[in-house]
Amino acid sequence: MSKCPQEAKALRWVSNMFPLTQIPMDETDRMSNAIHVYCKAGATKIEKLQEQVDMLEECIRRLEGGSNND
Repeated sequence: MSKCPQEAKALRWVSNMFPLTQIPMDETDRMSNAIHVYCKAGATKIEKLQEQVDMLEECIRRLEGGSNND
């Protein structure tokens, strides 16, 4: 499997820079929460998609390798 994409790492970093506020007091807290939640979700989705790409690439390599031996 390949490493975590830089984009996912960057989104996790941004998420960590905006702490999640349990009880938002104002628009700033709500904006911080939105940034935290959506950046974290985006990073998770990127990582899952990368895992799927890695699996598909492995399947293709196996299929191509199998056809060369025929």
